[in-house]
Amino acid sequence: MASKVKIDLDPQGPVTFERKVPIPTPDGKKLEITFTFLHRTREEMAEFQDEFADKAREQLRKMQEQSLREKEALEKAQESGQVYLPEARPMKADVSQSIADDVAAVMRMATGWNADAEWSEENLTKFFRRYAKAAAAIGNDYRVSMVEGRLGN
Repeated sequence: MASKVKIDLDPQGPVTFERKVPIPTPDGKKLEITFTFLHRTREEMAEFQDEFADKAREQLRKMQEQSLREKEALEKAQESGQVYLPEARPMKADVSQSIADDVAAVMRMATGWNADAEWSEENLTKFFRRYAKAAAAIGNDYRVSMVEGRLGN
């Protein structure tokens, strides 16, 4: 008789798993960092993804409102024979906010890494400043691992 597989259906405390995530670098070589991710149930993962979708919808709504204001200002300027130039928006503020958002998201996905720098918001911020595609690579790998799991041998 085959032995039964033991499964823990009611784990105590956080459940984690490790994944090696290839991080794109400017020279095209992948920087492979192992992250310790938090496991979520299907319902928890859906809720987690819903939060990001809600935030994206809110950002889109704000962009649409800004676009409408600019369109109205352009039409008003054209009616009066003036030239309309939209207000310049410094990119640095958007980039800084994007990095902060990425750090907050990854801190909710992972509990550590195998890098020689301590796992902290400050070091993750520095990491994301240096490696522009790192947050996307980490987030995508996390999502895939939670949805599809590890494939292969």
